Amino acid sequence: MYSALIIDDELPARRAIRALGQWEQFGITDLYEAENGMQGLELLAEFRPDVVFIDMKMPVVSGVEFMNQAVNVMQTKFIVISGFDDFNYMRSAIHSGAVDYLLKPIKRKELNEALEKAVEQLKAEQSRQQREVASGIMHNISMPLVKEKVFSSILDHTGRHHRMEELADFIDTKQGDLFSVVVILALNIAEVCRNNFYGDPHSCYYAVTNALNELLEELGDAFSFKSGRDEQEIVVILSSGQAVPAHYAQERIRHALEKLRETFGFDCIASFDESPCSIDQLAAAYESTKLVLLQADLLHVSPVYVCGEKVNEAVVRESILTLKESLVHALEAGSSKYALSLIEKYVQHVTSTGTFTVEAMIKIAAELRVLLEQILKEMDVYSSEWPSIYDKRFSQPVMRFHMFQERLLNCLEEAFKMILDSRRTSHKFDVEKVKNYIERHYYEEIPISLLTDTFYLSKEHLHRLFKQMYGCGVHEYTLRVRMEKAKELLADDQLRIQTVSEKVGFKDTNYFSKAFKKHCSVSPVEFRQQLVQAGSIQDSNSRRTL
Repeated sequence: MYSALIIDDELPARRAIRALGQWEQFGITDLYEAENGMQGLELLAEFRPDVVFIDMKMPVVSGVEFMNQAVNVMQTKFIVISGFDDFNYMRSAIHSGAVDYLLKPIKRKELNEALEKAVEQLKAEQSRQQREVASGIMHNISMPLVKEKVFSSILDHTGRHHRMEELADFIDTKQGDLFSVVVILALNIAEVCRNNFYGDPHSCYYAVTNALNELLEELGDAFSFKSGRDEQEIVVILSSGQAVPAHYAQERIRHALEKLRETFGFDCIASFDESPCSIDQLAAAYESTKLVLLQADLLHVSPVYVCGEKVNEAVVRESILTLKESLVHALEAGSSKYALSLIEKYVQHVTSTGTFTVEAMIKIAAELRVLLEQILKEMDVYSSEWPSIYDKRFSQPVMRFHMFQERLLNCLEEAFKMILDSRRTSHKFDVEKVKNYIERHYYEEIPISLLTDTFYLSKEHLHRLFKQMYGCGVHEYTLRVRMEKAKELLADDQLRIQTVSEKVGFKDTNYFSKAFKKHCSVSPVEFRQQLVQAGSIQDSNSRRTL
């Protein structure tokens, strides 16, 4: 079991870390908090936490001073927290052996990845000498991670507030170095991860990025990393003192993709910017390289696309959402076969131009989820199963066209069967679920749109079912629940009327009083007085005299 210490002068930041961390998963049972570096040093000395989150900008004792004093504490792992203007502190963090650094606002995924790295190091140190870990493993983990995040910040523009020479210090570039970008899409990354790496994505990406670094080293200093935007995308930054001939680079990239297929089973396509650029032009080079890949034709695939080559012109494509009404009519008639034939005709239509781009595939995959949601709502079918029907096929939307077509039809076939089975068995929606939801969440805002989206019902159908069952509308029932709860709370004369109002979901006390009087024929104050007169509660003044 491990312990962790959160040091940040901002209470919301400490709360965010506490809320977002998967502490039990990583065996962290004790959490401590400090609002400045001095208090943090005291807690560090008292509890010797295994993991410390440290903000670099704090009063009293800054993060840099804290880490300078705490650097000799053995086994403790430091995770640095910084804002966009804190890059100057990274060098101190790295020199102090930080496991990772997190940029505010803190994101759940990055925080837990950092926690995972810290816990893994702690476990490793149980079987190795601490000095070996500090000099070897910490360097191997921290430095590539910083380099990856600096490159990522350049590509997604989060590093735009900094001078490029500041960022360049962290990626070990030389004056006059030129950069080229390779963007790779792994079309079957999920299958390779599952089949060859026991479902461990970290091992999978580690293997492929290290392989690419070696396979492309003839083109310069290659640094590969998984894109933060897309799980299927791997970015390779090539740095060299001179330009590399485009035809040679294209051939080496093609060779690298073939080796990835032979070694791991990866099916990849890539795009390459043949015009080397300076570091401050890197983001623009990435965008243009990615655009070329998005326009790649999946009906006639080439392994490597080069920026500057003619790309496919944009084709006006009919949205799959236009089929909703026809599909609903087919399913209402009980014909899933006809519904599937409509999808087959649609696929034939969108590919009739002879091109089908990566971008088109991504858009259709996204539209398909919306289409299924709309059909389920239109046909008043409620099922918690349908998201898995979609997700198991399109969690990663880019693939070979024949596989996309197969998964599209299989997904809809399974969804249509689920809908028809539900209708054939006369499965009706249990409107009591809505009633129970209202009774559990009466103190929150409950718009009709929330209920229709939650239970996949149309507004009209929900009103009809609810009134048939309970003799009143959803809004009227919600108000009734709130008023009954308000009566219970008013029996406690220690609660102010404003407090009662807030506890039953009213932000405006005056509006609550009007609603209460309309429903109960008396105001909240009058209702409480009636309870006192009836002896249901004792007046607070009488209690004081006693």
